Amino acid sequence: MSAQLDPPLGAVLRPFDRLRRRRNQLEYPAAAAPSISAEEVERDVPKVEQIVDVAARVLDQMSPL
Repeated sequence: MSAQLDPPLGAVLRPFDRLRRRRNQLEYPAAAAPSISAEEVERDVPKVEQIVDVAARVLDQMSPL
């Protein structure tokens, strides 16, 4: 999706991979994995909302294959 939408929407989509990896760390924690803080979540909520908004706007214009 990033390849198709960058530019102009690459900056909005860029945090997705980091967020996906962070979610995976929390869902399958290693012994030394840091926990998540409320501040981390609050900081990322606007980014997630932007990603969801972009997905909703382009969903009917992009083929899943």
